[in-house]
Amino acid sequence: MKKITHFLVHSVALIALVVTTSAGAAPPSQTKPGAELSTQESNLPNSRIDINSATLTALRSLPGIGTANARKIVAGRPYTSVDDLKTRKVLPIKAYDRIRDRISAKDTEGEKTAESPDMRKPNFGKHE
Repeated sequence: MKKITHFLVHSVALIALVVTTSAGAAPPSQTKPGAELSTQESNLPNSRIDINSATLTALRSLPGIGTANARKIVAGRPYTSVDDLKTRKVLPIKAYDRIRDRISAKDTEGEKTAESPDMRKPNFGKHE
């Protein structure tokens, strides 16, 4: 009987130790190393959504962009600049103004394109 009592006392002590230790630990969502990165990445200027390759789901995550506008964006591809959404009247001006800082237009090779060049102005001797 003495062995059983001794065993029970140690078992209860061990359970109490485990319970108190795990109660003070951080929730699993806070201990994940990638959890903080995902919120930091969304605030980075390079984390813009590429309108030439984004999925409908990614486009719909933009403020004010629903399924219909996301489909219009996809149907109008490719874009040389984000301003094409406004100039081609793919999006209403108010919707464009809400998302212009969150989007980019990359060319087919994956490089960011600047505003479309003005073909009316000659480029004499200027090479990039």
